[in-house]
Amino acid sequence: MCIDKKDTVKIKPGKRKNLKDCAVVGAGTGLGHCFMKYVKDINKFIVNPSEAGHNIFPFNSDEIEYLNFLVKNKNIKKPTGNDIVSGDGLSYLHEFFTGEYLPADEVVKNIQKNKKTLKQFAKFSARAVKHFALSVLTEGSTLFLSGGVFIKNEFLVNNEYFIDEFESCSLKDNFLPDIEILLVKNQNIALKGAAFFTLNQS
Repeated sequence: MCIDKKDTVKIKPGKRKNLKDCAVVGAGTGLGHCFMKYVKDINKFIVNPSEAGHNIFPFNSDEIEYLNFLVKNKNIKKPTGNDIVSGDGLSYLHEFFTGEYLPADEVVKNIQKNKKTLKQFAKFSARAVKHFALSVLTEGSTLFLSGGVFIKNEFLVNNEYFIDEFESCSLKDNFLPDIEILLVKNQNIALKGAAFFTLNQS
């Protein structure tokens, strides 16, 4: 693994049964996803890119008013993860709750004054992360959070709203509480990842 623990902050502990497989979800200008699987037969990690940020975002029934706001006010007919869990998504949510549009970096300066924005963005972020974890991970794996929105604003994901939403699942044998979640704090980690990927392709 090319990520040093000193470059991370633990958001949620896990049982770490599967020390090989992991996934990364990064919120920035969009919502990036990838996952890595260890293949024992060839003794290599296989890095799998993904376009999961383009999936239609799953809203709950009590969030329809916000969905209608996006459709009517932002002309976003079919909101995706890129629209909801990103810098733009943070601005849209702030505008929905306050009536004032601000760039994302300004929203985070004022977000504690409107706790609704913090709570809802944390839940949206956790839901996006959870859906990807359910798709590509198994019990005891590790999930990394990255991207400018998360890295620069740890409080958006390091809270009870995020954890509660992530672990909530109707799956009979819910393995999500066993997933370890780490926030990457080193913004240069992408360069390390690119080097690691290149070395493992030779």
